[in-house]
Amino acid sequence: MIQKVSRHILFFVGVIIFVGPSVVLADISSPHDMDEILWEGKIEIYQSGSIHYAEDKSTKDSEHQLSGSKNFLARITIKACGYSGNLTVKDAVWSFSNEENENETKTRKKTRCSDGSITISPGSSDIIDKKIRETIYKGIDCMSPIEETIVSLNVFRGKYILQAGSSMYRQIITNEGKKSKINVCSGEQTLVSTNRVITTSFSNQEQMIPGTDSFTIKQHPKRYSLSIKGKKGAVQKVGDTIVIQGEVEPKTEESGDHGYKETFAASWHFEGKLKCKEVLQQLNMDLSYAEAFANKDLQDRAKRIPAKRVIYYKKLVQDYAEKIYKSSSGGDPGNGAKSKVSMSTTNKCRIKPDVKRKFKNAIARNCLPKVLYKAALEHEKKHVYQCLKYETEFLHGGEDPSTHGLMEVPAYLAGAEVLLNWLKENCDENYDLSDLEARMNTLKSLPILIYN
Repeated sequence: MIQKVSRHILFFVGVIIFVGPSVVLADISSPHDMDEILWEGKIEIYQSGSIHYAEDKSTKDSEHQLSGSKNFLARITIKACGYSGNLTVKDAVWSFSNEENENETKTRKKTRCSDGSITISPGSSDIIDKKIRETIYKGIDCMSPIEETIVSLNVFRGKYILQAGSSMYRQIITNEGKKSKINVCSGEQTLVSTNRVITTSFSNQEQMIPGTDSFTIKQHPKRYSLSIKGKKGAVQKVGDTIVIQGEVEPKTEESGDHGYKETFAASWHFEGKLKCKEVLQQLNMDLSYAEAFANKDLQDRAKRIPAKRVIYYKKLVQDYAEKIYKSSSGGDPGNGAKSKVSMSTTNKCRIKPDVKRKFKNAIARNCLPKVLYKAALEHEKKHVYQCLKYETEFLHGGEDPSTHGLMEVPAYLAGAEVLLNWLKENCDENYDLSDLEARMNTLKSLPILIYN
């Protein structure tokens, strides 16, 4: 019984360097020329502020000095890719820190000691020290930065509108206020009270814990966000590359006491490509597998194995297909095939929806052209058709190498046809497709296509 018939998409992730010709669009203002453009790029948004302050609040009765500092930095770097609309977030990296210090000292001009025998000047002091340290909360009870990030890039008629935002949670490392007194008569410094705020996980309750002359507050991490909304601009051509880029120039506004100000800025850069090279590689790989499955010698070799013939047959086909691919393209598919995802047809003649969704998401996460998904779907639709029309043979294909191979050839051709038509429509001026088309026509003419 055949468990499933799988078709693999190769994910060339950071391994093969594409050096093929770039595709130059005839008219970037056309509403149609941009439909197949895959955008990939980076967005940076930051907000920062810094201040050191000192204030003299003295009166005729006391020396009163207030001083402090604040250093704040929040930055999100987002990498995203996809077609016009909501992009897939590949990475989102936050940097965040907040440090605040404040000292307030109030010293009386003079203090009469308790026995009344002496007056000391300057007198006793009240001191308040505050310290805050914050960083990023990384507990397992909140979503990851990627899950908390969204990017929308809509492109039409040579114009674009960009929106992006990301959130994280702030964790308190230190948030402490201490009040103390210095008694000039006794020469002692006494701690009067200590108040603390600490971060607790979302699974715990927020609460205030009172103590003797002090209290502790447990609070959940606080959400913090950075975003840009409705940023518009024009699509540009820089050489042979289609580019979207822009910035929010640094803008500084008052954002707190003592004249504290924060600066907000953002920048973005995206490049648009047709990804012809990747589609060409997948077409070459599909044809290589179709040719390998059509090879009767491989089927006969596998039949001579006493057990697990189809498993052995698939390995023979894979090795042979990679040899064909290497000889036809000059590349080694083993270098790029580090990550695979498969779509499959079950023995109940259906493609599971969750498998299709995972496959489609994997294509998007790896910034691969959506036509690869369409081609894979056509491949599986052919298997669904075979399963419905030739149910006995389809199930037998799990045990017999010949039947398995005869089922796979038309399925690979169905997917290859989608890829070839896409290349003709989008990339024909830059690539010679005649050899690939000739290979496909040769396969179509073979008398073995009985399950087509």
